Amino acid sequence: MTLSKFAYYSGLFVGAVCTRLEAKNRKLYIMTLGVLAAYRGRGIGTKLIQSVLDYAKEEERIDEIYLHVQTNNHDAMHFYESRFDFIRGEKIENYYRRIDPPDCYILYKMQK
Repeated sequence: MTLSKFAYYSGLFVGAVCTRLEAKNRKLYIMTLGVLAAYRGRGIGTKLIQSVLDYAKEEERIDEIYLHVQTNNHDAMHFYESRFDFIRGEKIENYYRRIDPPDCYILYKMQK
């Protein structure tokens, strides 16, 4: 099962978040979050992630939410860690194949 949310500003599509439920592991994986550059800093990404967290809170079958973040994406790590209390977990080397650096961190948040 997937959960996707879209953000509109004055009728214009400006952002989205897409997740995947891993029911076997009781985890919700945030696959993508994106907001058009001109609309960043207006709370749109925050509202998208908060809607995912609110959904997960209502779902008894979700124990953890997680995502991968490239090791040099300090803005994204700060966003998740400071606003939503995600925890920086293990570093995975060579996770990405076509971008540099290819390494990422797993960020996660326990639900219960």
